[in-house]
Amino acid sequence: MIADDLRSTSKSPKERARVSGPGLRTFANIAALWRLTEVQQAHAIGAPSLVVYREWLEAAREHKDLVLEMNVLLHISAILGIYGSLRTLYGPDTEVLDWLERRNLHKQFSGRPPLELILGGEFEVQMQVRRYLAAICAGN
Repeated sequence: MIADDLRSTSKSPKERARVSGPGLRTFANIAALWRLTEVQQAHAIGAPSLVVYREWLEAAREHKDLVLEMNVLLHISAILGIYGSLRTLYGPDTEVLDWLERRNLHKQFSGRPPLELILGGEFEVQMQVRRYLAAICAGN
């Protein structure tokens, strides 16, 4: 899994190149399931602009050389982890999407839909959502 690879790899360009294309393609597939716009996608992973995001995505889809910055890969990793936990907890994508879009009264969500937090583009907030879901998966 890409997320596991990011935790265990160095930040070298070679390692980032190894996971950049597969990670971005996987993220784009998740984004399509979640019905995210390109602007939302770019913002969620910290792309500097929509134009740059489109260039990255084109390179990834065409299996061209692509070396994303570590901060972008960390955003992708957080979202892949969120997706994995949601699939474990809810199964079908329609139920996952319902959870993402529904207001959540847990204190860390402050009544906002989790997707709003994920799309805010702040890595630490994305990780809070990921840790919340991982704890539920672990039975905590």
